[in-house]
Amino acid sequence: MREEGGLRVSPFSRREFLYLASVLPFVCSPSAWAAQRKAQTGSGTWQQTLGVLGRAYQAEMTAHEHYVGYTQKALEEELGNVAYLFHAFSISEKVHAENYQLILKGLGTEVERAVVRLQIADSRTNLRRSAIKELEKIKSLYPDFLRELEGESHEDAIVSCMYSWKSHRQHEQKIKELTKYKGFFVRAAVSRIERVKLDFHICMVCGATLDREPTSPCDICNRSLANYRKVEAPA
Repeated sequence: MREEGGLRVSPFSRREFLYLASVLPFVCSPSAWAAQRKAQTGSGTWQQTLGVLGRAYQAEMTAHEHYVGYTQKALEEELGNVAYLFHAFSISEKVHAENYQLILKGLGTEVERAVVRLQIADSRTNLRRSAIKELEKIKSLYPDFLRELEGESHEDAIVSCMYSWKSHRQHEQKIKELTKYKGFFVRAAVSRIERVKLDFHICMVCGATLDREPTSPCDICNRSLANYRKVEAPA
């Protein structure tokens, strides 16, 4: 056993799942993957799992809508790379939300989108808020979700949460990489982001976010290169 973000994780069981996923007889698109896994949900009531999935869906859709708003604000401020970063994150967050939605539908539950009260500021503030939110998901939200899911051990739900958890680590790291020299409160930080060459690609199975063209299967879900989508910069 080891600890990740305060959560005790069995490395054997997680690696075993990812290995099995990598040798499936076909390359799954997100919808094919969900359809295949839906057949394995069984007839349990999954009440705790449904609650976690509903909250995870709302959290990811809230993040998605905020990143869409942050993208527009950055474009208004003529910060193309900042807008590109936020746009890529918005796609990743939506992949997470759709994964949860598909599992919920497979369990016979429809999820309604909550009304999101957007808080959009200037781009430097939005970057800082993004980093804080990503850290909250890494340190507390997803570890808590995974602890709650252990009771019913619904494999799809656990794996989807693991995908999201690892993807959010990438998001936090991207923001740190782009702002590490000057910090969030100095104008030069945003100027530096605008000088970086970015080329975002998103894994449409798990939401993994790369700022370069992928050359190997996804680091998070082990699915093939075919599942990556190049993200075009917003205009």
